Amino acid sequence: MLDAGHTNRQIAEELGVSPPRVSQIRRVLPTLSPYLGEPKPLDRLRDHRQQLWNLRRDTLRLAATIRQDLRELDEESEAATIDQLLGLRR
Repeated sequence: MLDAGHTNRQIAEELGVSPPRVSQIRRVLPTLSPYLGEPKPLDRLRDHRQQLWNLRRDTLRLAATIRQDLRELDEESEAATIDQLLGLRR
């Protein structure tokens, strides 16, 4: 509404607050501008997400190897249990 050029009175009516409250909010907006808008992931969070994907991939690779070994040993029930633990079979 600020970008559209509305007055404090129009904004107050739309939001259901008093015009002085809108003035207070407008004074604080410049200090809040770094926190407004779309959030972008921090590098630290991006690294954690990448680590989780790597762990997931390694876990699935290890589970696939275990399943293959169990099938070769004719332990189909154990292989099915691994499938259930990984959510591949109900």
